[in-house]
Amino acid sequence: MHTVNLLTEQADLSTIAQDDRPLHAAFIEGQLRRQRELIAVLPTELATYATGEQLQRGFEFLQFCDNLSLLTCVGYDQVRPLRHTHPDATGTRHAVVCTPRGGQTYHLAPWPFDQPELTFAVPSRHVPAAACADLVAYRAACAAAPFEALPIHLVS
Repeated sequence: MHTVNLLTEQADLSTIAQDDRPLHAAFIEGQLRRQRELIAVLPTELATYATGEQLQRGFEFLQFCDNLSLLTCVGYDQVRPLRHTHPDATGTRHAVVCTPRGGQTYHLAPWPFDQPELTFAVPSRHVPAAACADLVAYRAACAAAPFEALPIHLVS
């Protein structure tokens, strides 16, 4: 679901050459078919959770986490709503807004977690933008960069 969304709703399809659009459409259809196939072979105890509503909720949570990781790992410095609205304990859905607080600290509102703050480290490699002139240079810079722990601090 994530791949299909990235390559449809979030993609600039005007960048795909007209001759390549049938390939894009076939790939998307293949992904949708694979989703149906995977749902069809789920064990009974899991299949009850594979309703359209539950799959959509899981997909939205995945995109929320993906969006949050992108904003925090790249050090995005502007206030941004995270993807999709999310339910609170009563089921009321809210847009969660991510506000940078300096360094690697981010405020989320409304706060979606059961602890007042979260701190964790993400393994990362720092590759300067100047090393991204082409794919070969990027790969070399990435391979040479040591892994570092990127601290992320989320506060309510």
